[in-house]
Amino acid sequence: MFNPVTPLSSGVSGGDVTFPDPTSEKYPQLGGYFLGFFAAIAVQADDVTIDCEGKTIGMSAEFHKRQRFFAVIELGSQPFIAGVGPPQFANGLLTTTSVKSPNRVVIKNCKLGLSSHHGIHGNNANDVTILDTEISEFEVAGIHFNGVSNVNISGVKIGPNLQMTFGAQLSQATLIDHTMNTLLPMNPDLNAHRYNAKVTLRGEERTVNEVLMKLHNDLRLFYKNVGDAKTIDYMYGQNAGKNAKNLGLPDGSAVYGIIIHKTGPAAGDFASCRLEDAEKGGLQVENIHISDVQINDLALDVHQMTRLLVQGNQVMGPAGDVFDFETVTDDQDRYVGNPLSDAELAIGAFKAYAVEQGTATDQVTYFFGGTHVPQSVLNWAADNSKSWEFQPKTSSYDYDDSFSCFGDAMSHANKGAIGLFLNHIDSGTFSKITVSGIRNEGKIDADPSKCVQTPYAGLDARGVLTVNSPKLSQDALKAAVTVSGINSTYNGTVMDFDVMTS
Repeated sequence: MFNPVTPLSSGVSGGDVTFPDPTSEKYPQLGGYFLGFFAAIAVQADDVTIDCEGKTIGMSAEFHKRQRFFAVIELGSQPFIAGVGPPQFANGLLTTTSVKSPNRVVIKNCKLGLSSHHGIHGNNANDVTILDTEISEFEVAGIHFNGVSNVNISGVKIGPNLQMTFGAQLSQATLIDHTMNTLLPMNPDLNAHRYNAKVTLRGEERTVNEVLMKLHNDLRLFYKNVGDAKTIDYMYGQNAGKNAKNLGLPDGSAVYGIIIHKTGPAAGDFASCRLEDAEKGGLQVENIHISDVQINDLALDVHQMTRLLVQGNQVMGPAGDVFDFETVTDDQDRYVGNPLSDAELAIGAFKAYAVEQGTATDQVTYFFGGTHVPQSVLNWAADNSKSWEFQPKTSSYDYDDSFSCFGDAMSHANKGAIGLFLNHIDSGTFSKITVSGIRNEGKIDADPSKCVQTPYAGLDARGVLTVNSPKLSQDALKAAVTVSGINSTYNGTVMDFDVMTS
């Protein structure tokens, strides 16, 4: 089982961390490793064959808890193409290399196990063959390809996915801790400001360092399974208290057996890219061949996050982590908080302080990423008797502030459970495919007095979905795929086959 251990040259985490050393030349922060060891095997050379000879590859249980973005096999040198992904990847200052995508890759005779995201993932690879392989215990997708043409998948069994796991808040806490407590100390001048910058929360003024170290220490207790469980329940997110281990179904935007998608990540809503635009941009994929494949027993509990939009942007932390309004407020919309939301607010105050102190723009961008915490939010959180109120539009304030509830904790549009998802496919053949036992236990989590999202796909379950793929014969696809047992617990849309075009 994959369980990397590396020494650290920086930070307050000591040896208790599984991210690459921030000074590593082999695993460079600016070359795709900001999110840590994102794969057990990353293929970036051409003409590679991976023959597992029937053996199993997956994360260790300990590493699975700590590394919340991962593919067992990644076809590429990094998990995102340029300009997309979390703020640290989307910004050219922070990811200075382009993804190296391989050609002519064969994966065969493998058993791919525990993974916090994917079994096999890749961007813009070409000529990929997957044979006689079993993929299970993943949280997002068995096979997920973006912009990958000339694909042959045969003799593959996918499922069940992992159905007892951690909530999104653990991922948010881990990325904040990595950024603020491992990377930031590499810049002594900026790091020194954490002891001077202050934030007031619930009527108590604290230094930013105190708030960040509270989250850090809680995370260490969580990793070690020690301490008062009540103090670290927030790490489990919506799964907290559901059972003895505080684990539950994955709570992200979607689960897929196989997803073949146009160039770019599948983070937006269905058909968010028009067919005409994709064709003009050369984003369509072709020659997708899937035969003798079983996809079975996929389940998730999609969590609908209520977010604040203030000054035209959502309130969030450095890695695009959404500030979870519903969880951290009482029934009168007063700030109650937890150490995770406290840290997000403290980082907002820290960013403003660093800018006031004249910190260089590139350093602010690197360490604070997508952080957006306006002063109005800090003023509200400082006063535990103050209910949240949106600022009215005036001649000097022209923003449409509101609540939004379209997606998950990392701003992916909620799409539900899907066995086989074919997006922007120009050509392909399909035969002897079975899709069964696809279940979505997601429900409407948003307070309807604050936010009603229509249409909303977070409750839905589909056996087969094709989007903007008009050249695929739907009759041939229906003849090739047997679908059964598609279920939405809370009355979402349930379809064996669905077709969308935009």
